[in-house]
Amino acid sequence: MKRAFDSDSAGSESWKQTWEPLIASVGSDLSQGQVVSGAGPIEATTVWRYLEPLEFDCSLHYDLDVARRYGFTNITAPYTSILTFTIPPMWQPGKALFTSDERDSQPAYSPINGNDLRVAPQLTGFFATDFEMDFLRPPMVGDHLSKRGNVLLSCVPKWVTVGRGAFITLQSEVITGDDEVIGKVRHTVFAYEPMFDGQPSGTSSKPSDVGTLANSEHAAKEFSMSGISFREGDDIEPVVFPLSVYRLVMAAGANRDFNSIHHNSEYAKKSGADEMYANTSFLLGMWERTIRNFIGLEGTLRSIRGFRMKKFNPVGTSTTVRGRILSVTEGSDHFLIDLSIWCENNGDVTVGPGVAMVSVPKS
Repeated sequence: MKRAFDSDSAGSESWKQTWEPLIASVGSDLSQGQVVSGAGPIEATTVWRYLEPLEFDCSLHYDLDVARRYGFTNITAPYTSILTFTIPPMWQPGKALFTSDERDSQPAYSPINGNDLRVAPQLTGFFATDFEMDFLRPPMVGDHLSKRGNVLLSCVPKWVTVGRGAFITLQSEVITGDDEVIGKVRHTVFAYEPMFDGQPSGTSSKPSDVGTLANSEHAAKEFSMSGISFREGDDIEPVVFPLSVYRLVMAAGANRDFNSIHHNSEYAKKSGADEMYANTSFLLGMWERTIRNFIGLEGTLRSIRGFRMKKFNPVGTSTTVRGRILSVTEGSDHFLIDLSIWCENNGDVTVGPGVAMVSVPKS
C-alpha cells in the first residue's frame, strides 16, 4: 500500500487518497465487537503509583476508611485513570516483545497502538490530541476494566508541521467485569509519518481566551460549599507541575503510556517534536488533581470536554493548570458547576481550554 509520506509536491493532494479506505469506514466499529481488557484488576499499589508523579493527595485514592465514609465500597482511582486501566498487557506469554538491541528500537508490538486501524496507511508516528469523557462512577480497587467498541467517528487527512497524516476520532465504552458501564471516552489521535521538525499545527491560545460566563447577569451571586464562598467568574487555585525527565519517566510507568516520545529526547525529536513531552494521561491527571482541590472529597467529576492538545508540554519546563467557574446551577441538595480548565506553559495555553462538569453538595 502506498504510504502517506511517499513523494508528493507540497501542493499535491494525492497523498490523501491513501486515507480513503479509513474514511469509508466512518460510522463502523473498527473493533468488530471485540472487548479488550486491561492488564489486570486495579490494585491499591497501582493506584498509588498513578498518584505519585501527580503528587495527587486525595485520600479517597489511598485510604479505605475515607473512601467508605464517602459511600464507596473500596479505594477509588482517579476518574481519568480509566484510560490506564483499560490498556492490555505489554507482553504476552509465548511472544517476543524486545527483538532488537538498537538504542531507540521499539517493541515488536504495542497494545497502545492497537490493531483496529487495519485499513489505515502504514505509519510510524502518532500522538493523542483530543479527549472527551463521561463518568458514571470512578474506577475502584478490584475492578477489572475493559474497553468495548472502537467506533470511528471521523477521519480527517491533514498536513501539519510534524508531517502528513490524519486526525482520527474514535469512541469506546469502559466496562467492568460485570459488564457495568462506568464511562465513555471519545479520543482523537494524529497518525502520521514524521517529516519536519516542529509542533502540531494550531493557533496557541492566550490565557484571556479561556471562556466567558454562561450567564453574566448572575455572575455576582455568591454560593457556598463546605464553608467556602464562590461566584461565577472566580478562578480556582492553580497547580504547577515541573516537568523533569525523572517525572516524565515516572508518569509513563504509572499510566502505561510507554510511547518513547514521552521519555526519550532523541526519539521525540525524530518524531517531529523539539523534546520529549508530557503524555495525555499525565495531563488529564493534572486537570483532575486541580479540579479535586476545588471540589473536595464530597465532589464528583461528571465529564470532561474540550481537552485538546495545542502545543507540547516539554521536559525542562513547568505546566500550570488553571481553572475558572463558568456557571453554577443550583439543585435541591447540590451545585452543578461548569469549570473552564486549561494548561499553560511558557505563557501559552497548551491544552484546552476545556470544560469540566462537576457536582458538589451544598453546605
